[in-house]
Formats: sequence, structure tokens, C-alpha cells
Amino acid sequence: MQSAITKIDQVLVQAPRVITIAHRLKEIVRDGVVIEKRPTQLAIFLPGSEKPREIALKDESDELDFLLSRNEFAEDGLRVGDVILAQMGGSGAFFAFALSRRLEELGSGGVYWISSTVFKRVSDDQGIDRSRLKKIDDDGRRVETTFDHLALHAVAKVAWSSFYRVGVRERDNILLRAAYEQRKEAMLARMATAARVRQRAIGRIFCSAVGKYPEGKVEDLIKAELANDKVLQALETEEARAERELKKLLRSLPVWKVFDPIEGVGELTAAPLVVAIQDINRFAKPSSLVAFLGVHCLKADGSKFQKGEQPTGGILARRRRGQLSNWHPDGRQALYQIGQQFALWRPHSPWGQVFSAVRAGFVEKHPNRQVWVRNGSGEVIERIDLVEGQNKRIAGGYVIPDGNGGERTVKGSTKYNPLHLTKMAMWRTMTLFVGWLWEAWRNAEVGKPAPKLPRLKIDAEVVADQATGT
Repeated sequence: MQSAITKIDQVLVQAPRVITIAHRLKEIVRDGVVIEKRPTQLAIFLPGSEKPREIALKDESDELDFLLSRNEFAEDGLRVGDVILAQMGGSGAFFAFALSRRLEELGSGGVYWISSTVFKRVSDDQGIDRSRLKKIDDDGRRVETTFDHLALHAVAKVAWSSFYRVGVRERDNILLRAAYEQRKEAMLARMATAARVRQRAIGRIFCSAVGKYPEGKVEDLIKAELANDKVLQALETEEARAERELKKLLRSLPVWKVFDPIEGVGELTAAPLVVAIQDINRFAKPSSLVAFLGVHCLKADGSKFQKGEQPTGGILARRRRGQLSNWHPDGRQALYQIGQQFALWRPHSPWGQVFSAVRAGFVEKHPNRQVWVRNGSGEVIERIDLVEGQNKRIAGGYVIPDGNGGERTVKGSTKYNPLHLTKMAMWRTMTLFVGWLWEAWRNAEVGKPAPKLPRLKIDAEVVADQATGT
């Protein structure tokens, strides 16, 4: 996805029509009853007019009629030169896909979309109304309306550089996301069905009417049931088909040139990370991608470091009660799986060696285990070095020398043990990996080689407590 750097007067002002779209899932159904209708809302802005013509597309047939300018939308439907504004991804991705391709066929115009997060931030900063209204229709059902389609036009005027044109690569990303979701759904359905078949088989074995239980291993009988279940077989076939499609689509993207040489990272490992990021050009600098994927450093209280503030004594971002986790969960989970490959299964690979160097730096910085004693509010009030052979482990803490020939009991969490250092090093390595990925992906988009891997000294400066508590 290439950034839309075109001046606003070349797109919004010169367009014969600017159409803003707030796409919605058309119905909310509960217990088989439609309780809320949610039409897709359009606003058509003509040059020199601030008051648009508003249209509601009540179902997918209306959307196709608008796309092809037919039936009741023969006059207001898509035209040559139309500029479409929408929010990125979500339920409207397929509609944006079709609109983009149709405008390319017509020869002019285009679809431009903006990240939902950026859209909301700009709207709030500029005081642009995005409130939702709900009214009751003639059938007694709620109809949701929003001002998002109107707000998009206002946001575009003040933040046009945040919009991206939907082209061939963006449509490929939409297909990749769809394939990823299909494979995920098929996998979950297969796992749920396998669990049901297994429980059914156990019930047949233990609840035999004649009380004659079969000889042999129970697990063999369960496997036989699983192998003969027609529904499970169909789901396995569907999962395999979706997996093949996902791999094929991912391999067709430029970013696969980045992942293909990395030991331990295959299509199924890379896919959730690529789907989460969508397009690397959304992120102006490596730190933006690091924060998006949740491998950034926060202050000990969970707040962000301010611009120019050195992230010393910080902790790795993690979920905390009462705080918003504003990173992509699937992307972070994918990084965890990749980090496991580098740390545990591929120690001699290039990135495994980076991990080893990072861990060596942490070991040098923290040669002794520590007990962290906290007060009632969770604040660390004492850090005590543990010396091998001079302390005794108890539930929740240690018995250690008091310095006067006696002993004292301290309770708290243990830090800088081998497992803790490994986790710290793994997450620090993934932070380095994401920074490298940002540059490597951008290079791949323009046919340039990937950058070299980070070269670390054992005594390199590292964030002291980056993975604490994860």
C-alpha cells in the first residue's frame, strides 16, 4: 500500500464526485430474529457543495447495484472519476475491493481508505462528530445510523496524508486476510468437532449397555471413531484447502521474499503477522511498528515514555488491569511463536545467534538472581541479590542471611533467574526483529535486498527489565 501523498486539490477538489462510505454488517440477529438493521451509508459530495446527498444501501444487492449503476441506483451509482473514501479493513474490505477494481476498469477515480484508529484520533482531535443514532423503523426494529460517512469527508480535508489508495497490492492483502480467516475458522471448527467426536467415543465405551468393555487401548478406539467421522473428514478437507490457498497468496506477495530465508518461519507462522500489519507503509518509522505489535517498552507504571525520554528501567508492554492494550494481539502472538523458534528450536540460525548475544548481555548485566519485594500497591520497595548456596526457597519467597549472622524471610517475585533472562532476551530479540522487518519489508516493495541483521556486543546497552512479568 503506497502512501497517498497527492495534494488534496488534485483529488478531493478536482474529483467530479467524492463519495464517503460507512460500511456496516446489515443485520444483527438474535435467536433467529432480526433486532437491528444496519444499512451501509453513503454521502455523495459534489464540487462546491458542503451538503451531500445521503444514500442507504440496505443489503448486498443494493451494494452491487450501486457498484454497477443499475436498477434504483442507475443515476447515483458509481461513475467515472469518483473518489471513494472509507475506513480500512473490517466488514467493508470486500466492497472496497470491488469498488477499486471497478474504478480501474472505468479508467479514473479510486478508493482511498484510512486506518480506523487514525480516523478516530483525528476526529477526536478536530472535534468532528461521529456519534451514533438509533431509531425505530415501521416494523419495530432498531435502525442504526452513524455520522462516520460524513466525518470521513471532514477528516480527509485535514489529514489527507493518512489516506491510502486501494490498488492491486491492497486487494491482494484483502484476499490474504480472507484466506487467513477462512483457514482459522476451519481449524477451530475442526478442533471443536474432534473434541465432540472424542467425547462421544468415550461415552460409548464407558456406557456400554451390555457392560462388556472392549479390549485393547481406549485411545485406539477413539482414533478409529475420529477417522470414520464424515463431518470431521469434511472439515479436515476444508482446512487443508484453505491452508493451500493461504500459502499460495502469501507466496505471491513481495514480503514473502523477507520471510522465506528466515529459518523456522513458514507461511503459517508469517501469515498472522503479515495480516496484522497489512502494509508496511502505514508505519512511518520502526518505532511505530514496534508499538503496534506490542514489543515496545513502557514505564514501570505502564505509562508511555514521552518523546525524547530514554526508556531506562522500563518493562515490556503487557496487559494490565484497568489499562487499554492498544497493540495487535494476533501480531504479538505471531512474534511470540517466531521468538520461540529463535530461542529454543533454531539457536544456530542467524536470528538464533542474535538471541544468544542478547541473552549474554542480560546475563552479564544481571549476574545474580533477585527477589523483588513490593508494597500493597505493587510498587517495588526492595531488590535483594540472591547468592547461590546462601538462601533457602520457601513458598512465595526466600530465607536469606540478614548480615548479622542470623536469617530473615523475604517474600516477593524472583527475577533474573535463567528462565526470566531467556524470556527477557527473547522479547528483546523480537523488538530488534520488528525494527529489522520494517526496513526489510519496505526494501522488498521496491526490489532492494534486506538489511543486515543487527550486530550486538555482549556488553551492549539493553533495557534492564524489559520482559518483567511476562
